[in-house]
Amino acid sequence: MKNLKIITCSLIIAMIPGFTKAITPSDQGIYINDNKVEISGVKHQGFNYFRLRDIAYVLKETPSKFEVGYDKDRKSVVINTKTEYTGDKINPEKLGENLNPVEIPIEVNKTLSHIEVVNVDGYNYFRLRDLAVLVGFEIKYNPEDKKVEIITEKESEDEDLVTKLKKSKTPIIYGRDSCPACIKLKAYLDKNKIEYEFRSTEEPKNKDELISMGFNSVPQMFYDGEVYGGYNEDELKRIFEK
Repeated sequence: MKNLKIITCSLIIAMIPGFTKAITPSDQGIYINDNKVEISGVKHQGFNYFRLRDIAYVLKETPSKFEVGYDKDRKSVVINTKTEYTGDKINPEKLGENLNPVEIPIEVNKTLSHIEVVNVDGYNYFRLRDLAVLVGFEIKYNPEDKKVEIITEKESEDEDLVTKLKKSKTPIIYGRDSCPACIKLKAYLDKNKIEYEFRSTEEPKNKDELISMGFNSVPQMFYDGEVYGGYNEDELKRIFEK
């Protein structure tokens, strides 16, 4: 009977929120897009948790990058996605001694929510699957080799190409040499001594690129954050004579 009371008491104490317990290190290997990273985690109730700032550090050069901050007034963790992390580097060997489950307010792109994490010596450790939803990446787990794969957000290749072309400070034109509007556009740029890059859609590669971006007519000019279709001299004056 005494043994039963002791066991029951232990279970009750362990279920109390905020109850501090000793650290059990995670034995999972973490990979990002199939590349292994050195990062320490902890186990809690069968789940693996990793330090928020460590995850931010290993993702800082991926499309799923995010910055971490803290709002002292609201006492909340602040995450801004699509922003490169500027904080401290990882020390894989550094792991605290005590684990404390807590629920914290967290703002992701100014949207407030609450999430249960574990606090290890002042640092917040998150379940990867919870963080994946908040930040935007996929998780795959191989139980045989205890391998966790983080697959970062993949931007659409079509959107990515459009974005890159629109950033150009030199006009990039997709068109045909036999296209009347293309001829007028090139003549206008030549007359005004405006340098440009012409990509003939008579070449299969350029034609396929243009179609993949959702355009089926020429000319299409990518320049300084915009895409301009056809030939409009008034529009060209507005763009280049401002």
